[in-house]
Amino acid sequence: MAEEFISDAEFTSTSKRILKWKTLPMNVTFRVRGVNEQEIEIEDGKKKMCKFAVLEDRDGRIKKVWLTSIITIELENYNFATEKVYIRSYGLIPSKKGNRKYYDFDVVKKD
Repeated sequence: MAEEFISDAEFTSTSKRILKWKTLPMNVTFRVRGVNEQEIEIEDGKKKMCKFAVLEDRDGRIKKVWLTSIITIELENYNFATEKVYIRSYGLIPSKKGNRKYYDFDVVKKD
């Protein structure tokens, strides 16, 4: 009897690889399945707790992405176990004041 091979979805959901937010495709809707924390080493042995989201696309594929501080604050208002929360990236845009840029996004909750 042949051993069952791991599916792509299973592999991705159990993988420790976390992508950068900027790698998410723009104007694509993802369901937020959860927000988790992971300790990372930043420099000179210093460690920092960072948050990442577990996202699911329309086809059920899972992606894990690091969150910016603004996105982290926005997502704190939701309970992913009981609410259907969706997020979409609009890419890097210039701020209205100054010369800085930020990653624009939108979060929607569906009842």
